[in-house]
Amino acid sequence: MRVIQILPNLGAGGAEVLVTNLGIHLAKNGHKIIITALFDPLGSDKESALTQKRCLIDAGVEVIFLNKHLGFDLKMFQKVLNLFRNFHPDVVHTHRYVLRYTLLPMLLCRIPVRVHTVHNVAQKEVDWVGKLVHWIAFRLGKVVPVSISQE
Repeated sequence: MRVIQILPNLGAGGAEVLVTNLGIHLAKNGHKIIITALFDPLGSDKESALTQKRCLIDAGVEVIFLNKHLGFDLKMFQKVLNLFRNFHPDVVHTHRYVLRYTLLPMLLCRIPVRVHTVHNVAQKEVDWVGKLVHWIAFRLGKVVPVSISQE
């Protein structure tokens, strides 16, 4: 199975560690995995992001940084679309707020399985634009939301 996981950035946070661990285990089970971060490693998380990258590469996981700029970045649509067209994933698994950049490319490329993990209280994970994108994704875009919660 060919899987792309996409998140804003690598680093020491819970979502980032989950993505790293999941990517490593899927690769060990024979799947072709790409982990894509919108932002390049920077700031206080740069060292942990680079450590994660080394662990992933050692496990056979490809890591791609898309060099996103702060704020809304229209170039992300084309970069994500190119990524999907070149890799032909069976599954795209998104995390945090990246659905605003991945939903349209997922639909255009007819990605068969689309999953989004909610890592926060759903109402606090995204701004109003993100809420609209999530509503469309979960109801019309056939993206399956996943969450672990006691609520």
